[in-house]
Amino acid sequence: MSENLLLAQLAEKLASLADQQFLARALLGLDGYVDKIQKVIRAHQAGDYEYFGHIGDFAAALAQAAGKSAQIGLVTQEVKLGGNAPIMAHALGRLGIANTCLGTFGWPETHPVFQQISSRCQLVSLGQPAETNALEFDDGKLIFSETESFRHLDWPTVRHRADLVPITNPPQQLPAPGPGRLVQPALRYPNLAGHS
Repeated sequence: MSENLLLAQLAEKLASLADQQFLARALLGLDGYVDKIQKVIRAHQAGDYEYFGHIGDFAAALAQAAGKSAQIGLVTQEVKLGGNAPIMAHALGRLGIANTCLGTFGWPETHPVFQQISSRCQLVSLGQPAETNALEFDDGKLIFSETESFRHLDWPTVRHRADLVPITNPPQQLPAPGPGRLVQPALRYPNLAGHS
């Protein structure tokens, strides 16, 4: 069987799952980014742009700017939701798994970029989203992230904004996944202040 046929069959199977509702649920967190996918302008030519194709060429141009001032032009190709938690939550939702995703999606209102997430995902926003400028080249990607929104994100803030009740006697073991039970949570603690 050809690789293209296998991929087509897989895509068809995944599309058929989108209409199913599974009994499992998932809890995910704790990030959220607005990703700008961008190209770096190398030169302007007749109303059009020539972009840097290789990171090494861009690095050389930056090195030549040392000791001077330089403006680097960027063209945004796409703005989309980013972060491990919302991307995974969206994927699970598309596969029919309802989930709750805690993260930085906007505060007090959710940022419009997160409105495209699966309807099976309940977003619980803890603050403003981080922002990423992802500079794309033919040979790789440079990701610059403004993560100030995570700086003051600590457990008291998470508990307050997510309306969580502190657990005074936590169970020694989570129940095994089963119908209507929680799928293993995926929490990204490094984004909390004081954690690495």
